[in-house]
Amino acid sequence: MLEREPLPGERPNQAIGAALQPGPDLTELRAQAERARAGYKWQEAIERYTAALALAGDQPALCYDLLDGQAECRRMSGDFTAEVADLEAMAGLAGTLYDPARQAQVAGRLTSAYRLLNDLDRAGEAGEGGLALARAMGDPRGEAYCLVALARVHDSERN
Repeated sequence: MLEREPLPGERPNQAIGAALQPGPDLTELRAQAERARAGYKWQEAIERYTAALALAGDQPALCYDLLDGQAECRRMSGDFTAEVADLEAMAGLAGTLYDPARQAQVAGRLTSAYRLLNDLDRAGEAGEGGLALARAMGDPRGEAYCLVALARVHDSERN
């Protein structure tokens, strides 16, 4: 049987077909972000983390982990304001998860980030909160991290 040439209305639109091709899934985006971060490609990693977060939906533990990587990339690229936004979102998620270890960790990181923005009052508050959580959990490593972060805040206050 002979095949006929499709009529104009029957031709598939190649641009639409290409647009319908599935993009990378969440697992692949996360892997791409982590590879970019390991290769010190901060902006590429941030873009991949952002795309992965858009797909993560209502999964607070996963969102926390993705924001964790993204916040590190923002710090390394010097975007401390965006880092603080990520860390504050992480703090909210840690509260949602009722996870004091994550709450203490993010409080210590917020202490450093606020200090880099010269917001020493907020840095001190975050550090004191993280220190109290670490002590309540009996976490000497978290306690030490918060103490070092607070020492840097106090040093910044004197200078």
